Amino acid sequence: MGLITVKNVQRKFNDNVVLNDLNLEINEGEFLGILGVSGCGKTTLLNLIAGALMPTKGEIFFEGKNIRYKKNILKKIGFATQEGSFFPQFTVEENLVYFGKLHNMEIGEIKKRVAELLEMLELKNFKDMKAKSLSKGMQRRLEMACALIHNPKVLLLDEPTGDLDPALRRKILNSLKLYAKEKNITIVLTSQLIDEAGVICERVAILDKGKIKDLGSVEELRKKYCDYDIIRMKTASQKYSKYVNKLKKQKNIKKVLIKNGRLVVVCTDKNKIFDKLFKILRKSKDKLLDLEVTKLTLSKLFEGLTKF
Repeated sequence: MGLITVKNVQRKFNDNVVLNDLNLEINEGEFLGILGVSGCGKTTLLNLIAGALMPTKGEIFFEGKNIRYKKNILKKIGFATQEGSFFPQFTVEENLVYFGKLHNMEIGEIKKRVAELLEMLELKNFKDMKAKSLSKGMQRRLEMACALIHNPKVLLLDEPTGDLDPALRRKILNSLKLYAKEKNITIVLTSQLIDEAGVICERVAILDKGKIKDLGSVEELRKKYCDYDIIRMKTASQKYSKYVNKLKKQKNIKKVLIKNGRLVVVCTDKNKIFDKLFKILRKSKDKLLDLEVTKLTLSKLFEGLTKF
């Protein structure tokens, strides 16, 4: 059993099933990305792991114990939410000191942690500025600092870098990764940015329609789903039923569909498919208007693994 185990979890809000029969195991010390489109249940899952919500069905275990009965779980978890839990009227430093006291930390330890976090998250020059006056990007960094003040064993980050520019986003996440390795902290991060999270996270879980659709390292997912060519073809007639029926019988074809007036073919050997396409084209006496060949990317994988 991993550090955190989510077992057959369902979470409903009235009649709306947000998560359904979800299973996930998170290992100690890893940097895990949970990726999915807006509204797929990422925030709900983090709230369940943190113990802020309880499953409608199923169980969640932290260090082998059911979180329903585990006291003081928040002492071991830091949670940086999207909404922000800091106090707008407090300065950056005042917020960090307040959250340190909230966790019953000694003042000497608080001062040491504040200095470390201000340095790591590049907030040192803004420590005397009120939180409400910070840019959105700096507010997100302050939220991370508040979540880390008490040296948690697990850090939950709900889309933490959405308001940061790409360069700073990568820098902050890399700093967090190094920090987590040094302190043996487990980080669970939600995001809609699969290409970026794939570089930072050791494993990524694709959350879709309330379930984990797949889980693995970026390289594992790339080999499994992305070693394909995508052919997009547009003809004058836009009548593709003959193409679909004949191409579906080919062994090296992953998927054939019609989208936006184009025939889309996902395959492992584009040259063989070209031969077949052009034979059908000539026999139908149709006219080719456009032809495009691309590789399946992680971004396309994020859209639903095989939804193009």
